[in-house]
Amino acid sequence: MTKSILFMRHGATEQTTNENRGPTEEGRGQAQNTAAALLQDGRTPDLIWHSPLPRAHETASCVRNFFAAAGTNISMEEKPWLTEKTFAEMDAETPIRTRMAEFPTSANSILCVTHQPNIEMYALDLTTQFPDRMSHGDALLLEQPGDDWKTAADQTVQFRKKFSP
Repeated sequence: MTKSILFMRHGATEQTTNENRGPTEEGRGQAQNTAAALLQDGRTPDLIWHSPLPRAHETASCVRNFFAAAGTNISMEEKPWLTEKTFAEMDAETPIRTRMAEFPTSANSILCVTHQPNIEMYALDLTTQFPDRMSHGDALLLEQPGDDWKTAADQTVQFRKKFSP
C-alpha cells in the first residue's frame, strides 16, 4: 500500500494585500484543470484539506466540485495549520512528519490546498529536497510505501510528479 500527499497551491488571485481574497476566474479554472489532470492520472484524493483563507478554501471547493461532477464525492475539511506562514513561523510549527502520524488511517491519499511557502517547507521536511517553485494551481505529489501514516512519516518520502493546470 502507498500513502500519498498532494500539496496544491491555491488558484490565482487578484494582486492585493487583502488576505481574504478568493481566486479569480482564472484561478478557479486552474483548480479545475489540475483536478482534471489528477483524475486523468488516476489520482482521486480520499480527503481534501485546505487552509482557512478564502483563496485556498475556494480552490479546494472547485476541486471537490470537479470530482463530484465526475461521480466521486470527497469530504473537505479546514485545517488551520495549512494557513500561509513565513519561514520563521513554519520553523516553530509542528513538523509535517509529526502531523502525518495523526492522519486518518482510512485515507490513502490526501490533497492539501495551501500556499507557496508552506508547500516548500513541507516538501523540504519530507523529502530533504527543495521543490521547484509552484505556480498557482500546481499540485505536487509525494508518495511513500506504507500501510499507515506513521510508517510513512518515519521514512523518506519521494517526489513523484507535479501536476499543472
